[in-house]
Amino acid sequence: MTVNSICPGGFMTAPNRRWADLHPEIIAEFRANIPQGDFGQPEDLGPLAVYLASDASRYMTGSSLVIDGGYTAWYHPATGDCTYPSDRDQTAGAGGARQAWPSGPSNRRATNRCS
Repeated sequence: MTVNSICPGGFMTAPNRRWADLHPEIIAEFRANIPQGDFGQPEDLGPLAVYLASDASRYMTGSSLVIDGGYTAWYHPATGDCTYPSDRDQTAGAGGARQAWPSGPSNRRATNRCS
């Protein structure tokens, strides 16, 4: 028995297209943070599902396959940090207040530095 998962990022499904019509500014910011430059299309998931269902993946188990155009390939240029914000302590100050992770295209672009 094998158990694997497909973890899709931003995909332009019908509900997301409707939401994009209502909130174009949010969609534009999200798109700017995808290193591949655009959202996935539903048909982009099919080949990965076929691979997981085929004998080609017979020895693969316990894997989560991210298909998100590089969105989760984080790199913070100011610190050279390649870890996800949730993977490190974000507390600061005497009260231990959580610090917001810097957002925006310049802070989330993937580079070769994290590979």
